[in-house]
Amino acid sequence: MKPTVRLLQKKGLLPGIERYTADEIWNAIEKKRSGDVAETVTEADIKEPEWRVLTDPNPPTDYPHFMSTPVEPPEKYKSHVSGVLLLKRLREVNALLGFTRVEAPEEAESSDESAPMASLGKGRPEWVPANQVHGEGIFIRFEESMMEAWETRPGVQVVDRRLFNGHRGWRNSRKLDPNDGYPGVRYAMLHTLSHLLIRELALDCGYNAASIRERIYADVEGENPQAGILIYTAAADSDGTLGG
Repeated sequence: MKPTVRLLQKKGLLPGIERYTADEIWNAIEKKRSGDVAETVTEADIKEPEWRVLTDPNPPTDYPHFMSTPVEPPEKYKSHVSGVLLLKRLREVNALLGFTRVEAPEEAESSDESAPMASLGKGRPEWVPANQVHGEGIFIRFEESMMEAWETRPGVQVVDRRLFNGHRGWRNSRKLDPNDGYPGVRYAMLHTLSHLLIRELALDCGYNAASIRERIYADVEGENPQAGILIYTAAADSDGTLGG
């Protein structure tokens, strides 16, 4: 096991594997083989490792899939922005698991509430079609203390209650648990700011706005609260990388 791990490290095939011991890796393999691994993977399960990489003081290099350069935030915004990462190269992988209509599965917090999904075939598939594309982007991390102070403002709390009430009404109309799934006012602010920046990038950099995507990191339930946005373009056509 140890020689295999060292080989993977040397070739860079599994970046980050060095954080785990050989016993931990083997136990994970055994759990996977025995089926003792949860089938459902949540968005938090995916975003947490991404957040660790994006906020690493020395982000790993995984050419040609991931190349980044940390830069200083603008002097005017250093009290608000704790870090900026220029992603000169990133990879996005999409897998097709099934088909739904009108509502997406992620709109429900549990599998029991998920919209019905049509399978890809008559039986349980052993593999699913997937594709990968490369692009570039910008990651902005916000100062946690600033975010916490902003969330305690009376005006922000009023908006938070309005958004929560609207969220409850939306889920009630779909016969879902009204108290689940609310992302919080932090998410709403980061999402709004992200779309403002996307519009600016489309105007100033020449990107097609439809080709610019976002990922919002606003989870405050874990040990490391998140407050960041990733704006990127990853497409198979010329908008995938414009060198901007």
